[in-house]
Amino acid sequence: MDFADEDGDAVSIAVNGLPFGELALANAGARLTIPLKPGERANLAITAVRDGDGGVTFRAISSRGELRTRVMAVGESETWTVVFQ
Repeated sequence: MDFADEDGDAVSIAVNGLPFGELALANAGARLTIPLKPGERANLAITAVRDGDGGVTFRAISSRGELRTRVMAVGESETWTVVFQ
């Protein structure tokens, strides 16, 4: 899964409640591999930790499409459920 942003934001990622680390986002994107078996679900918690300018936003890109978050302030979070197909 690739993550991208346009103004230097950073988010922290937790997978199934376990901290996965902080991810700095840039125009070039960042790659995060979440090992899942086919049909396996994962809860992905994304928390805004640094605002480059204008709110924290990012998008997740996979072979199945693209997801985008709402604009978040530092400290706000979203939780997504992803399923590997």
